[in-house]
Amino acid sequence: MLRVERVIVQATGEVIGALVPRFATDQRLMRERGYRVGTDLRAELTKPRNLSQHRKAHLLGGLVVAQIDGFESLDNHAAIKRLQREAGVCCDVEQIEASPVIDAILAAAEGLLGTAAARMLRSVLPEIRTIDVLVPRSLAFDRMEQGEFELFYRGICQHVCARYWPQCTPEQVEDMAELMDRVAA
Repeated sequence: MLRVERVIVQATGEVIGALVPRFATDQRLMRERGYRVGTDLRAELTKPRNLSQHRKAHLLGGLVVAQIDGFESLDNHAAIKRLQREAGVCCDVEQIEASPVIDAILAAAEGLLGTAAARMLRSVLPEIRTIDVLVPRSLAFDRMEQGEFELFYRGICQHVCARYWPQCTPEQVEDMAELMDRVAA
């Protein structure tokens, strides 16, 4: 993330507005990419998302990790990425080669169901060449605009209600996530 700051141009003493890295992470990324003083860059600039919204989503991840079985081994970010994929919200569909998946299914079928079942599956499954998989889009500030992020957040809250907590509304899930911040303080 970059911020417009007033800076003094050393060569002229002129005060100008310049884009400077906002956080240490942004400085590190610029160093890693080889951007040095004097490097010319061209960029498409967008206003970043609301930082508190990003934090709120990660609090929801913490709530899910703490309260829903099967999420306990994940960190907050991994939990929201899993919810994103499960809900299919802000995801792209990509095709992958089916043969490794088919090989695994056939091996499991033979081990669990026997050779007859595996033979029957072997006659059908090789016809499948590709499999569609959901790939969650990046939540990074420079990759997802605020409007899309709000759609993502609403979608995962609705998914939590539909799949895990049908007794709750999405608004109640949001409220519980916000309480996680107060409990941690």
